[in-house]
Amino acid sequence: MHHRDEVYSGPFLQDAPDLLIHWKDYAYFTKKGIDKEGLIFSNDLTLDSSSFPHTGTHRLDGIFLARGGPIRPGQWRSDLRIVDVAPSLLYLLGEAIPEDMDGRLPTAMLDEGYLAKNPPRYTRVESTGKPPTDAPRPPDAEDEALRDRLRSLGYIE
Repeated sequence: MHHRDEVYSGPFLQDAPDLLIHWKDYAYFTKKGIDKEGLIFSNDLTLDSSSFPHTGTHRLDGIFLARGGPIRPGQWRSDLRIVDVAPSLLYLLGEAIPEDMDGRLPTAMLDEGYLAKNPPRYTRVESTGKPPTDAPRPPDAEDEALRDRLRSLGYIE
């Protein structure tokens, strides 16, 4: 178990859950509700929270793959983290990387010549520490298609 201060940082820390559970060996899963035996947790791989077969779970370790363009072939990086994806994508799209963004641009995966011709740009983003207050835009057909897809996967009802 981890306290939120160990996992999160930033102006919205107070919005994070107080405690985060790290499942032992990822051997247990939460269930959608209490089952007939009164259990909330289970190591049974047939989950009742979705009508789809259970095919995987979230893990702390994952893979980071990149190919083509300025990516150096044959690199094996064991020091990458999920938070490195956003700055990498911003850089590869030619956008500036916010200075206070979690993660870093893993320059070792990039061709040195490309990197020299296209140095990363960083920008300072002023934060009020409050969520944006822009009025939401009305949903469109693409939003509805996304909602239908998330419903079919069991993520929303």
